[in-house]
Amino acid sequence: MKKTAILLLMSGFITLASAQNLFFQFNGGVNLCCQNHVQEAVQESWDAYFQSVGSTERVSHIKKVLFIPGFNLGISLNIPMQTAWAFRTGLDFNIKGGKAEGNYGTGSSKTPFSNKWVYGYVDLPAVVQYWINKQFYLEAGPDIGFLLSVKATEEEDGNVNFENKDKEDYKKIEVSISGGGGYLFGDSGFGAFVRYIHGLTKVYTGEPYYSNVRNSTGQVGFFYRIQNLKKD
Repeated sequence: MKKTAILLLMSGFITLASAQNLFFQFNGGVNLCCQNHVQEAVQESWDAYFQSVGSTERVSHIKKVLFIPGFNLGISLNIPMQTAWAFRTGLDFNIKGGKAEGNYGTGSSKTPFSNKWVYGYVDLPAVVQYWINKQFYLEAGPDIGFLLSVKATEEEDGNVNFENKDKEDYKKIEVSISGGGGYLFGDSGFGAFVRYIHGLTKVYTGEPYYSNVRNSTGQVGFFYRIQNLKKD
C-alpha cells in the first residue's frame, strides 16, 4: 500500500511538471548520519539488562558521537513563486541511522560492544528557497519521512549477537526540519547542494530509554535540473 502511494505521488509530480512552468530535477549524494541522545539510551538499556539478569556488570565507557555513512536519491519539483522565491517538493530516498559503542564490565574487565541502526526512508520535503542570485540559493522547511526498512545490529567483543529487521517497534512516520543551500552551475542544469535534516519525532518506541533519540542527517550531493518543462 505504501509503495503504491509513493509510485502514485511520483507519477503525479511528473505529470504536474509536464503541464506547468516548473523546474524538474534529479538529485543524489551522500549522507552522514548520527542520532541525538542515542549514547545515553544505549547505556541505560544495557545497564537495565544487566540489572534484570542479576549481573554486576555495567557500562564503563561509551563514545559520545559516532557517524555512519548513507546516501540520498530523489526527484524534485521547484515551483517559482516570486522573483527570488521558490517552493521545492518531491520524493527523496534517504538512508539514516546512528551508532553507539563502548565497553562494559566489572573492575578491570572490559568487553567492547556496539549498537547500530540503519533506516531507509522516503522523505517528502516542503521547503521554501530564497535565490540570492541566479546561481546561489538557501532553503528551509519541514520534511515528512515514511519508514521503509530497518536494520538493527548489536555486537559484543566483535561478534554479532543480535540482528533485527522488524519495523514493529519503530515510528512509521518521521517529522523533520531541514535547511541548506545550493549552487547552480550557470545554464548547464547541473548543481550542488548541502542540507541538514533534524528529526523532531522519536524513532524507536520499543523501550522507554529511547524516547529522546532523534535522527540527525547531513547531506552533500548534486542535481540535474531540467530548466523549463512548460509545453508551448
